[in-house]
Amino acid sequence: MSPWGYTCTYPPAGDYNEMNRLMVASVAAVRGINGRSYSYGSTCNTIYQASGGSNDYTYQYFGIIPSYAIECYGTSFTAPVSQILPIGREIYAGILALANQIGTQ
Repeated sequence: MSPWGYTCTYPPAGDYNEMNRLMVASVAAVRGINGRSYSYGSTCNTIYQASGGSNDYTYQYFGIIPSYAIECYGTSFTAPVSQILPIGREIYAGILALANQIGTQ
C-alpha cells in the first residue's frame, strides 16, 4: 500500500501514477506464485485510515518512491506457521518485480 494512510482525500501529488504502476507489477508477481490476489492502493483507501505508517513517513520526509507498507496474507498479524514460506515466496517475488520496474518507464 502506498501513501497516504493519514488521509483519504487525496493521493500524493504527481507521484501516485508511478506508485500505482509499481504496485500493479508487484501484485501481478505475487499472484503468479500462489495465485493469491492482494489489494493495493493508498493505505487509507485500501484498508483504513492509519496515521504514523512508515510509507507515509519515508515518502513525505525523504521523497522515497516506492514507499509501501505490505500487509501479508491472512486475517491477523500472525500468519499460520504453514503459510510462512508460501507468504515469504510471494512477497519476495513482489519486491523483486517492483525493483525490476523502477526506472523503466
